[in-house]
Amino acid sequence: MSLVCNTKVFTAKVMLAILHTIIVFAVPLYSLQTTGIVNERGETDDLWLLSLASFTSLIFVVTIDLALLTRAFNIIVTVAFLIPSLLFYLLFMWGTNWLNEKMEDSV
Repeated sequence: MSLVCNTKVFTAKVMLAILHTIIVFAVPLYSLQTTGIVNERGETDDLWLLSLASFTSLIFVVTIDLALLTRAFNIIVTVAFLIPSLLFYLLFMWGTNWLNEKMEDSV
């Protein structure tokens, strides 16, 4: 019987994925309620902010999960993988936000 992929490991990974899914969706939903995502009637007003916060949470969860599962964790992996992946995403979000402000009235 394989130790890498058996029923017990598969079930544990699926349960962890379900937990991560709930966290990545529920934490931004309930923490950003005061910003207008959900109104007083429980209807969603701004799904863009919710999706952006959930996707950002997903990027961080996946990067941290990959960092924890990496067997040869050293300075080369940190410099070549973790730092650029998180920094590239944050710089991309900052750049698109800045570009959106500059191009808002161009159309």
